[in-house]
Amino acid sequence: MKTTIRVLAGIVVVVLLVIAGLSAFVHFYLTGDRLEAMLVPSAQKALGRDITLGRIDVSLFQGITVDGFTVKEPDGKQDFASAGKFILRYDLMPLLQKKLVVSEIRLEQPAVRIFRDDKGRFNFSSLAMLAKQGSASASSETPSAPAEALPLALTVDKISVHRAHLLFSDAKGEMPSIDALADVNVGLDLAHGMDSLRFKGDGKFELTAVYQGLEPRINGTLVFNEQQLSSHVEVAVQDEKISLDSKVDNYLKKPSVELNAAGKQLNIDKLLAMAGALTGQDTAGKQGAGRTQSSAAGRQGAPPAALATKLPPGLTAHGHIEVEKATYQGLEMSNLHLIYRLEKNILTVQELTADTAEGSIATNLTVDLNEPGLAYQGTMVLKAVQLALLQDALFPNITEKISGGLSTDVSYSGAGMDWPVLRDRLSADGNFTLMDGKILNSGVARSIADLLGLPELQDFVFSNLSGNAKVSEGNVNLTSSMEGRDLNMEAAGRIGLDKTLDLPLTLQLAPELSQRLQQKASIARYLANEQGRTTIRLKLAGTLDHPQPVLDTASVQKQVGETLLNKALGEIDRSSAKDAAGTEGDQQKPPQPSLEETGRSLLKGLLGK
Repeated sequence: MKTTIRVLAGIVVVVLLVIAGLSAFVHFYLTGDRLEAMLVPSAQKALGRDITLGRIDVSLFQGITVDGFTVKEPDGKQDFASAGKFILRYDLMPLLQKKLVVSEIRLEQPAVRIFRDDKGRFNFSSLAMLAKQGSASASSETPSAPAEALPLALTVDKISVHRAHLLFSDAKGEMPSIDALADVNVGLDLAHGMDSLRFKGDGKFELTAVYQGLEPRINGTLVFNEQQLSSHVEVAVQDEKISLDSKVDNYLKKPSVELNAAGKQLNIDKLLAMAGALTGQDTAGKQGAGRTQSSAAGRQGAPPAALATKLPPGLTAHGHIEVEKATYQGLEMSNLHLIYRLEKNILTVQELTADTAEGSIATNLTVDLNEPGLAYQGTMVLKAVQLALLQDALFPNITEKISGGLSTDVSYSGAGMDWPVLRDRLSADGNFTLMDGKILNSGVARSIADLLGLPELQDFVFSNLSGNAKVSEGNVNLTSSMEGRDLNMEAAGRIGLDKTLDLPLTLQLAPELSQRLQQKASIARYLANEQGRTTIRLKLAGTLDHPQPVLDTASVQKQVGETLLNKALGEIDRSSAKDAAGTEGDQQKPPQPSLEETGRSLLKGLLGK
């Protein structure tokens, strides 16, 4: 028994001596100065920047603590990156079983400052490691060897980053300034290689951006592991706020995304401006003049790549958007509801409804992102939408001003985003009704008014304008009828998407205008019906910008001929009736003109003589 006790005591003494020796080795050899001498030169060579470390404490039982470090800019004065404290804690005993268990890695108040100068160069572009990676990737032609397994099992109970700070500024003013803070906590389990990687964590962040008078504020939380990432984000742009809830499954391989958005009040213009700034699209307007030429050049050369090639392989997404009140270009929408899905690179807007412009809109849309230039099809239903409000918001540059309550039911399909392609591949079929409306400042109306010498027709005022429009092969085949204040009008013909006109019209003037027309042209009296309405047939040629109305002389001749014949037959009937009455009364009646004489009289009236 005493022998056993002595053996155990000896073992304990040996263990204590080993621990003491290791502690002495750590204390006297792995000093802060030695570690700094080992680490700093290699890090400075990798980054190409000066690095300074604070005090380093090394303990066999407690790990390593670095009281701050900084990475300087090339001028050696300003800080590029810094941290208040770096702490690494590990468990000693698992090392005996070839297991490295890091109980904690903590980074306190790390900060990174990124800026772009007035020549468009980023301050991180001069890091030596980036330059070496760029040259290595450019010269490498063989695939890299697979990573070797780790010599021991690695587990990190907790990696925490507290109050990480990111600052970004742009001297050119083309990108937003950003000030962001974040906290992140991660647990890591890496047994023997990346294939066995397991991790989970959470975080929170807040971000403020400044760009062209906009100051969006974004804050959110996230939870993640190797299979799934979930987040909740609040975006506020002045008085507008929107909440985003997302869940991404299998995001490291083939992501499946569920993204839902909701808000009470949303200004879409502000969000688009912010998104444009973040994606560099704010200069699109400046480059618009060259876009058509570049697109044409692309069509002449290699075909444009499909948008699907820019998406992660196998990406699927779905979700819904609910907004109580939204504003776009001054147009207010309420009860905005949208359901969407992306699968096999086909985006489907299954349902989009909203109340707007004193009416409602309902639409669905399918876009094939596999097709270069996009291919799409859908339907749109409008109910009693005030067209003037839509035009002011969506088509403010159209010179014609159209008002009235518009109802439509249209199905359409097409491809391409550039106008020549869209014009040739767009097809649509729909019925429309425009109630109690006006068409002002119309070149077509002015040309008809000038032809007939009736300035009252320069503006169309109507109670009902309805019909059908079919779009195919670059043309709109139109049939419509209008019940107006000054005239009724029917149209049946073609309007080209290149603005050319081949459109026969039938006008029926109100009695007041008919009388005015008869005063200008005596022939008009033979075009009026019993109600005093004058019917005129025209054909619109030329273009929408320069319409050329032409009188349909063949129809006028036919109308006049029918009127003459009807009047002649009427005279004959009256003469026969008088003859019969004279015979019955046995009275002598005066001689009546012959049919030939009646015809001459009508011709004199026709010729105005």
